[in-house]
Parts: sequence; structure tokens; C-alpha cells
Amino acid sequence: MDDVAKKVFRRAIQEASKHIWGLQFGVILAIKASMLILTRKSGETITIGEEIQIKVLAVQGGKVRLGIQAPREVAVNREEILLEQLQQDEKSEG
Repeated sequence: MDDVAKKVFRRAIQEASKHIWGLQFGVILAIKASMLILTRKSGETITIGEEIQIKVLAVQGGKVRLGIQAPREVAVNREEILLEQLQQDEKSEG
């Protein structure tokens, strides 16, 4: 695992531990190193705690469209955006 991947994993664990559950990818939810895998159909919802809802809006080909409702203080990002932010942080620190 390269350094950027390790940082992403560590940050995901930190965020997950703050909010009990952390969104990993699509409809996969993680607590620390364990993973709960759920199957949902279009129109179905996953609830995380009392404040976070993830709804499957559409499934077309290899893409899943999700709607995420969460408090403003909960960071919700696509993985590539998080990786980009980590790389920028690393450059500014270096």
C-alpha cells in the first residue's frame, strides 16, 4: 500500500470512528477495518445512525447514482476528491 493510500485509509478510519459508521464506496459501509456489505435496489435507502441517509437513486450499467443526506459537519466526498486533497496537503507540507 503506497503512502497516499495509507493516508486515505487512516483518514477514513478517523472519520468513521467520529461518526460510528463511515461511507466507503457506493453502498459499502465500514467500521474501522470491518466491512458491512449491503445490497440495495433503486429507490431503497440505507440509514446511518439517526442523521445520515443514503438513497439509491438509479442503477444504469456499471454506475450507481446515490443521494446522500447528512449534517453539514459530516464530510462527504468522492474518493478521487479526497485523494486530490491529500496530495495537495502533502505538497504544501513538503
